[in-house]
Amino acid sequence: MQQQFSAPVTGSTNAAVTWTITGIGCAGNTCGTVNSSGLFTAPAVPPNPSFLSVTATSVVDPTKSASATVTIVPGVNITISPTSAKLRPSASQQFSVHVTGSSNTTVSWSVSGTGCKGSGCGAITQAGLYTAPAIIPNPAVVKVTATSQADASKSASAQVSIATPVSVKISPTTALVAVGAQRQFQALVTGSSDLTVTWTVGGAGCTGSGCGTVSSSGLYTAPASVPHPANVRVTATAQADSSQSASAVVTVAPTNNSKLNGQYAFLFKGFDRVGVYEAAASFIADGNGNVTSGIEDINRKSGPQTGLAVSGSYQVGDDNRGTLTLNSKLGTSIYAFALNGSAQAGNLMESDNSGVVGSGVIKIQDPTAFDPSVFSGGYAISLTGIDAEGARIAALGGIFPSGAGTISGSSLDVNDAGDSMPTFATFSGTYSMNATGHGTLAFVIPGFDGGTFNFALYAISASEYFLVSIDPVSGGNPIFAGMLEAQTGLPFLTSSFKGASIFDLTGSSGSFSQVTVGRMQFDGAGNIQVQFDQNSGGNITIAGALTGAYSIQLNGRGVLTLDNEQTGARNVWILYAIAPNQAFVLNSDGSVGSGDMNPQALAPPFETGDLVGNFEFGAGEPTSRQTTLLSGTVFFDGGSNLSGTEGKSQAGTFTGNLPLLGTYAISVVSNNGRGVAMLTSPATSTEALWVVNGLEVLGLDVGSTNTGPTLLVFKQ
Repeated sequence: MQQQFSAPVTGSTNAAVTWTITGIGCAGNTCGTVNSSGLFTAPAVPPNPSFLSVTATSVVDPTKSASATVTIVPGVNITISPTSAKLRPSASQQFSVHVTGSSNTTVSWSVSGTGCKGSGCGAITQAGLYTAPAIIPNPAVVKVTATSQADASKSASAQVSIATPVSVKISPTTALVAVGAQRQFQALVTGSSDLTVTWTVGGAGCTGSGCGTVSSSGLYTAPASVPHPANVRVTATAQADSSQSASAVVTVAPTNNSKLNGQYAFLFKGFDRVGVYEAAASFIADGNGNVTSGIEDINRKSGPQTGLAVSGSYQVGDDNRGTLTLNSKLGTSIYAFALNGSAQAGNLMESDNSGVVGSGVIKIQDPTAFDPSVFSGGYAISLTGIDAEGARIAALGGIFPSGAGTISGSSLDVNDAGDSMPTFATFSGTYSMNATGHGTLAFVIPGFDGGTFNFALYAISASEYFLVSIDPVSGGNPIFAGMLEAQTGLPFLTSSFKGASIFDLTGSSGSFSQVTVGRMQFDGAGNIQVQFDQNSGGNITIAGALTGAYSIQLNGRGVLTLDNEQTGARNVWILYAIAPNQAFVLNSDGSVGSGDMNPQALAPPFETGDLVGNFEFGAGEPTSRQTTLLSGTVFFDGGSNLSGTEGKSQAGTFTGNLPLLGTYAISVVSNNGRGVAMLTSPATSTEALWVVNGLEVLGLDVGSTNTGPTLLVFKQ
């Protein structure tokens, strides 16, 4: 603080004076300063004692002077604690202040930042409790300020850095590994520039190398013998923050063949030499390479074969690829398969020279679903096949089994070679289920040609069932196969669909396959935008766009009215909801495209690191004998490289153990989960990728030389 003094001189024409400061408790500048005009500046620290004298002495007569006594009192001073902090979004920090120099110690709090304003900088209470904003500002620095109410010129500030929290994601999260075998794990660290992790392995039934070992790159090697219990935990801990880690549960199996152990069912769609061939089967794998028993139902142009007893054998490799051989009175069928990391599910395709080509899915069966009473509530149904003329036909519907052997059908929509029939509503049916999870189901739908449709029924779980028709193909009965999935979220509304979903449609264009994969964006109020890639017999559409409207009925039946602004074409698609943003989908044109829609669980921004780990992959439904079918395993390294092994089937010719190599990237520009894989082996090709979530990705060959495309489904 400053004070201006004046010293008038009388008795002389020379009014000049010299200024000095003296004090008992100070000397020199510690007493303050005074300039030649008498402007006194107090010292920063009060002297002790706190008074001093400011003296003006006459230049003409130095014996003449006058003094003023100045008492130095402490000024208002504020200190804040802590002076800096680093917070995660929405986290809180308590600040405190110390005010001196005034009896009024209250302060006013405020927050500010160059990259934010208002609540975008966070919020602070009058007690000094600061809460960071949910969205990180740019730059991610906020200033918290306390200002004295006694002296508004006095304040103190602290700097707060808003940081993305350090987190670790491990892939895969579960694995089944035979003794002595290896499995590559990948860890992704976010929220820090330090992306390194420390790998460890442990288990309740083992210590040290008895749990296996894991390298600094995440390569796990199972122990030489199975620990008890057989589960071990592989953990990646962030070096940037040791409190953050992620773990995978590894089950150590005595042999590779022991991975496939229990009762499994598969659903298969394909062709024999004269037409469509569809089948469903259930079998028991003993964990030693033997199929001890099973049952199979087949339908094809030559007629259905039902209740076939099957037996056989199987072999599983280190990478969860293998072969399954099934024997029945019709002969021998050999399938190449690839299982997911837990061996609970996978894909398969025919790999023999029987003349049958096709692909399907395989899943372990839950015995609790073998009780017919659990088959109750709402289910969506999806069926595809051929009519009596050999044309493609598909149907979607909703049913309500009672749990006591009867079914009420809410509605059914059918596309027969581009002829979209009127919606069939309120039909009836019956079902049965035995203790092995095998049963029958019948629908009575007056007006749909024959009106009665009989199916073999296989229970996978209480929420999922496989179906294959067992009627001879005729003008009244197509050959159908497909599945039922339980509906969750009934009753549905248009607002039940909001946000992004990844979808696929498989159909045919003339004699060629047509596959479409893309993303739907619902606004929750009836408006929709669609982005897609398509391969229609080698005619490629990249980044196609549709806009339109949608509505959802209470039973889950939905209608999408979509316009293509480039071609001017309008298309109507039907969906039957399984859950919010999840449904079976069917288009209305001559391609008879049918498929699935699943919510896109990952949120923007999308990046290549969203696709990391070991995946099994297989072909979707083929729509001709010329469709290229693939099955295998692939490792995405989270950076840009992929590698694996695959088998390939085309027109009845199977080639196994093909090396798979290439690069991939998820686009940060489109920011919608779309990516691309550039394969260099076994052949040069380009695959469009659409990320559903961290565990599932859809792929489509978008090369014009592939006139027999198929949907590729990648799952961990």
